[in-house]
Amino acid sequence: GRQAPRAAPAAGRVAPENRRAPGRRDHRGVAQPAVRHGPAVEAQRPALPAPAVQIVDQLGGQLDALGLQLEGLDETQPQVAEVRRLVGEYLPEVVSTYTRIPRHLRGQANAGRVPDDDLAQSLGRISAEIDSVSRQIAEGQIDKLAIRTNYLGDRYGGALEDRSTG
Repeated sequence: GRQAPRAAPAAGRVAPENRRAPGRRDHRGVAQPAVRHGPAVEAQRPALPAPAVQIVDQLGGQLDALGLQLEGLDETQPQVAEVRRLVGEYLPEVVSTYTRIPRHLRGQANAGRVPDDDLAQSLGRISAEIDSVSRQIAEGQIDKLAIRTNYLGDRYGGALEDRSTG
């Protein structure tokens, strides 16, 4: 059947289904995203409280950046598997569990816990872990750049300095 056209995203935003996130290839050789929070989370967005929506937006940005970092990394690296688990399992599970709680009970304390608060806390932890993985991956690249800079300085440092003063 023919699908209705989708509304354009707000200015400056990329529709989630159009976000470029590099990753592995499927059985036909078509690139599959390394990370994305996917349509399940986006579909539940209207049911989320404002603080959770802010964290989901933050996660979207983090995942866009992380997707670029994961380009060229070995798929078997533990960081790649952990991100897939966080985004593919934990994130949708947390959101779907929350949305199965009746709306009128989400802001009320039950046994000392408030579902709205638990959701924001869980999403915050997922965001913090994604940030940690991103930093771990970046550290390797930062170290590589420092080594390359030192090498170039040792090898060509004098020649470059002589030309700039001459």
